[in-house]
Order: sequence, then structure tokens, then C-alpha cells
Amino acid sequence: MKRNGMKTNVNSTKPGSTKARDLTSKMATIPVWHTLCPHVQKFKNVRPCTSSFRACSRNGFQNTSRSSSTTTVANPILSVLDVKRILFKKITDKGDELVKAFLLLDPSCSMTVSRSELRRVISSFLLALTREQFQDVLAEIHLTSTGAVPYLQFLSRFGGMDLNVNLIKRCSGGEVSGGRTLKELETLVGEKIYTNIKAVVRALHLIDVNRTGRMQPKELRRVLETFCLRMTEEEYRKFAERYSINTDASVDYNAFLKSLSINNNLNLKYYLGDQERMGKEEIEKSKMRESLIGGLLHTPYLGWSPQPGDVP
Repeated sequence: MKRNGMKTNVNSTKPGSTKARDLTSKMATIPVWHTLCPHVQKFKNVRPCTSSFRACSRNGFQNTSRSSSTTTVANPILSVLDVKRILFKKITDKGDELVKAFLLLDPSCSMTVSRSELRRVISSFLLALTREQFQDVLAEIHLTSTGAVPYLQFLSRFGGMDLNVNLIKRCSGGEVSGGRTLKELETLVGEKIYTNIKAVVRALHLIDVNRTGRMQPKELRRVLETFCLRMTEEEYRKFAERYSINTDASVDYNAFLKSLSINNNLNLKYYLGDQERMGKEEIEKSKMRESLIGGLLHTPYLGWSPQPGDVP
């Protein structure tokens, strides 16, 4: 009855009256639901939900994924179709990175990885999944008799990629033109890392599962040559000696990256002649490079850590 009474009052209010102006002012301050959930309209591929809260939750999660490439915590609300749709888009966008990630974990070029390795790649480069969601992904892949995952099949099934020829070429290696000086190697590796820092850090974390900050020298070499720059044996020997990563002991890759960043700054000064000629822009780039590397190495979303009950 009150509601009907209010309708009558509103309809009977004259446009020019004080009550009409007050009512118009109040109505203007009432929030519209879609302004409280701004992400809903941005993602048209999401199924409509009966609850605006569910829409906000799901799209808020996807927006986080979009801004940081991967997320720390899996979203259990995502359906099988949601997972497939997201994986397809991200595999399409990051095909080359994924190939490198799988090759990094497959030095023998068997074209397979373990189930836990597949989950680490998915979580680090694509999308964090719950155990149930990951099992749904595994259910669509024909495992080998030993339980290994053919990653070509994964890329084909969820990303529509056919990379047999390319992968064989990558595994076979090919010749590397040598003869580059140490300064040239430092500059080339440094620029490759800086321009592809997120992928490089994820690759480091694929190997360093427990986040110790250390790995074997041969593992660091695989990361550098897979994601940055292939070198001849002689080139890598002098590069490794320069950074003391040619020993049998494990390598602190945080210290290595910091040292490489500092030396690249010195190399830049060398090429430009002296410090006075080094422009402010280049100095800022160098500082930003070191800050970016240091920050990403301690970013929690880059990677995956084993949980009790995870598949081997």
C-alpha cells in the first residue's frame, strides 16, 4: 500500500515544484547495478548469471588474470567450458612461450612431460586451476603407458596448435654462429631478458619449484638458451666464467640477474664513451630494468607450488 501511495505522490508531483526537484535529485544518486560491477560488460563471452554477485566474482577474476597473465588462486566457479575458453585464448596468445616452457622441461625431446610439470606450466603461464579442474583437463588428453603427458596433444586439443614440425626443428638445434665478444653476449642476453622478463622469471620458477632462489648451472643455461640466446660452447664458457656460474655448485639466479643488469649498465657506458655522455633516458631505463627484475622475482603469482595430493 505504501508503494502504491508513493507512486501516486510521484505521478501527481508537478514538474516545476520543489518536491519534484528533490525527488529527481534523490533518484540521480541511486546507484545503477552495472556501475557497481563494471567488468560485466567488458567480457561478453561470459555466460549470463542469475546473480550480479556471481557475475562480478567471475569477471573480477578474469580481469585479474588479464592484468597479471596468471592468478595466485584458482577460481572454483569456472566451469569446464570456461576453462577451455580461457585456455584457448591464452594458448593462442602465448604459443611460443609455451613451446619454450615445455622444451625447458623436456631436455631429452621426448615430447612428453609429467602431470605435475603440465600443471606447473598451466599455472605459471596460463591459468591457476583447482585439482578438479586440472583433472578435467587431463581427462581430455591420452596419456602414455607410463602416465606421461604428450604436450603436443595438449597444445592441439586446447589451443588448436599443430607444432610437430617446429618442435622437431627446435629440438634438433641447428648451428649457432659464434665469435661474439663477451660484451656482445652480455648485452644480447640482458636485452632478451629485459624485453621478456615475465616469461624468463616464470621459466626460472618452473625449475625452482620450491622457490629457493637457486638452481644447477646446467638448468640456468637451459633457461638462458631456451628463452634468451643460444651460444656456442666457447661463448657460453666465457659467459659462465664472467658470472661464476660454471661451477658444480648451485647458482643464485637472483644475484646473477642483478649482476647482469649492473654489467649491462657498464657496457652501455663503455659503448657511449663516458658517463657524461650517457643520457638520462638510458640511466632511467637501467634503473627500471633492475627494479623490474627484482620485483618480479618476488611476485607470488608467477608460478605454482605443490600441494598435498597433487598428481606426480
